[in-house]
Amino acid sequence: MYDELVKEFHDYCVKGFGLSESTAEVYMYYVGVFLRFLGKDPSLVNFQDLIDFFKYLFDSQKEVSTMIGYMSAIRAFYDYLIYIGKANRNIAREFRRRFRRPQRIIEVPSDEEIYELIFVKPFEHHPLRKELAELEKSMFLIFVTTGIRISEFFTLKYFPNERKIRVFGKRKKEREIPIVTKWFGERETLKAFEMYPKIVKKYKYWRIEEIVKKYGNEINKKKKITVHSLRHYYATRMIREGIDLLTLKHLMGHDSIQTTERYLHLASKDVVNRMKSLRLLE
Repeated sequence: MYDELVKEFHDYCVKGFGLSESTAEVYMYYVGVFLRFLGKDPSLVNFQDLIDFFKYLFDSQKEVSTMIGYMSAIRAFYDYLIYIGKANRNIAREFRRRFRRPQRIIEVPSDEEIYELIFVKPFEHHPLRKELAELEKSMFLIFVTTGIRISEFFTLKYFPNERKIRVFGKRKKEREIPIVTKWFGERETLKAFEMYPKIVKKYKYWRIEEIVKKYGNEINKKKKITVHSLRHYYATRMIREGIDLLTLKHLMGHDSIQTTERYLHLASKDVVNRMKSLRLLE
């Protein structure tokens, strides 16, 4: 019903708000979920509708960060509706409900779970479509061997001769990341990056999240495995390999070294002791 309006909102996010294409895709998806939940003209929304929607997200076990993302998208959407004359107030900006970020334990997939996600699940789900399975396998390899965020995935540029990628992270900060070829074999890993143009053409942000969550749930129902979990895996495995925190901070695109330090407690004690012996830790 509102598909055309949502598509126009996507274009305005890029041209009017100056958002990246990947962020605009996410906003478009979030607003689509919001409108389907409402089932009525967005100009008629009241505070109770917003409360009901965010209760629905909470009951669906959405992360606090995701709920904050939904609110940002909805606020931007109402800015757009005002701009085109289809609303006279931004009720989402008047909505003062705050979402608290709880302290949470980072769940990191094991080596065995990562192997199953990359090399087993795509072929189980697409036994007669090898090319599609290869695309999914390659997509997972890209995330695991670079530690990039899903938003950065859509800004990726591959430099085959130098075996590195360049991405634009938060606040459009540019960084270069060498590709880890040791973990899954050089040939297999580099082949994944050659398939990137086909992957990004076929898969949207929401679809990548959906696939990883589905496969992750099949692998381990007690552990929440998401695209961001692959980033956690990369960080903790790099620590296990003995990399220093300042280098990891750069690779991860963290603003603060304290953010990077969260991964230390996830590494085994012997690796921490090894890093101390190398004077990489105080």
